[in-house]
Amino acid sequence: MSPYPSTEIKRLISESLREKNDSYVIQELFQHFPTATELL
Repeated sequence: MSPYPSTEIKRLISESLREKNDSYVIQELFQHFPTATELL
């Protein structure tokens, strides 16, 4: 599966978690889960 469009997913996750788009939490999520399937 191809990587997801990170800008939209980052925005949705950061809003849900009340974090900034470039926060440590968001960066770690994207490092550990490189595809949408793994993230979900």
